[in-house]
Amino acid sequence: MNKMRLEEVIESGDLKEAVRIIEEIGEKLDHTFTPILLRYLATTDSVLLRNVIAITLADLGDSEAVLPLIDLLRNPKTKGNRGTLLYALEFFDVSTHVVALVDLLDDTFEASRQSY
Repeated sequence: MNKMRLEEVIESGDLKEAVRIIEEIGEKLDHTFTPILLRYLATTDSVLLRNVIAITLADLGDSEAVLPLIDLLRNPKTKGNRGTLLYALEFFDVSTHVVALVDLLDDTFEASRQSY
C-alpha cells in the first residue's frame, strides 16, 4: 500500500475509498501509516474519517495515538461525536488520563457511558 495514495484519496474527499484503505491498514497491521493517520485524525473535520482512523489506530496499538485521542476528546468540535474516540482508547493504558475521562461523564449519553 502506498502512503501517497492514501493522502491523495483523503485530500480528494473520496471518503469511501479512504475508509477502505484505512480499514485495510488496520487489517494488515501496517504501522508505517501511523504518522499519516495521526495527522489526519487531528485535522479532519469528517466524523466518519476521524472514527475510522481512531479505530484503526486502536487496532494498530500504537500508544502514540493516546494523546491525540485525548486532545480530540477535549476539543469542542467533537462534542456529540466522542463515543468512538473513547472506544478506541479502551485498547490503551490511559490510567494517567483518568481526570480527562472523568470530565466527560457529563457529556452526551454515549460519551458518558464510554468514559465510565
